[in-house]
Amino acid sequence: MSSVTESEAVAAADRIARKGSASQQPGVTEIPYTRLGFRIFGAILVLAALMTIIVGVFAVITYPTAADAHAVLGTTVTGPVALNDWRDMQTEWVDQLTTLAQFLIFGSVLPLLATVVGYLLGERRSSGS
Repeated sequence: MSSVTESEAVAAADRIARKGSASQQPGVTEIPYTRLGFRIFGAILVLAALMTIIVGVFAVITYPTAADAHAVLGTTVTGPVALNDWRDMQTEWVDQLTTLAQFLIFGSVLPLLATVVGYLLGERRSSGS
């Protein structure tokens, strides 16, 4: 059995470090942060798309129709008063839908997406230089 001196061990470690093949050595693993960043980016992008679809479906389902206005206002209100009330219902619906979309999509998901994109661009710039 031969013993390895400290200088031989340092020289072997330097050769491995210069080759950049630490990931090829058994038992040594590297975390691919860029690949992880792309996976997180994809997941957040899918989440944003799903939330947009959900808000769109919710918008279609909850759109106030003339029948809804008639049910709320009753049969006694007709003519221009009913039309104005129906338009008011539609205006309130648009405001509520806009607030919901801003809160869910623009307030929570898009800042996360921008953060991950900034990280990926910064990581690519630092590895490219």
